[in-house]
Amino acid sequence: MFTLENVDRIIQNIVVQLLPSQNLFKCLKYSSADALSQEDISDNEKIEMFDQSNKEKTKVFFTPLSPNVSDTAGSELRIYIRNIKPNNIYLTNVDISIQVICSNSVWRMDEGRQRPLVMLQEIISQLNGVDIGFIGQLFFERDIRIIPHNDYYTGYELIPSTRSI
Repeated sequence: MFTLENVDRIIQNIVVQLLPSQNLFKCLKYSSADALSQEDISDNEKIEMFDQSNKEKTKVFFTPLSPNVSDTAGSELRIYIRNIKPNNIYLTNVDISIQVICSNSVWRMDEGRQRPLVMLQEIISQLNGVDIGFIGQLFFERDIRIIPHNDYYTGYELIPSTRSI
């Protein structure tokens, strides 16, 4: 019988796989166009971006975006369980949503690069085909959707394919 006891650990395992990506965290931390040429980010600084109690430094969230987003320039990453669909009493499919959200004012970066696309490239390179445990390997086979959130923020959503748990 499925119990969902390991669902939270799925998100934790995804986060662990993303931690080595300097470019992803530079895009989150630095709002400037030259974010990728900024100094590397320490592990402690990355961990601060997950600290939900520090609203000023938090850049990674585990809930969907609120419709009341601010107009402050910046970027964020959202990773959460989007859907749980039981197959039978033993197995369930778990859909994970990974959202890259950027204020429109910081979208463009040096050399014509686009911040959310750099972030998507980093996420896919760190996670595609990687076994994150409990649901096996993640594969990015679905469409990547653009999502306008309001006049200030736009983002993309990835939903990796997984197997049942």
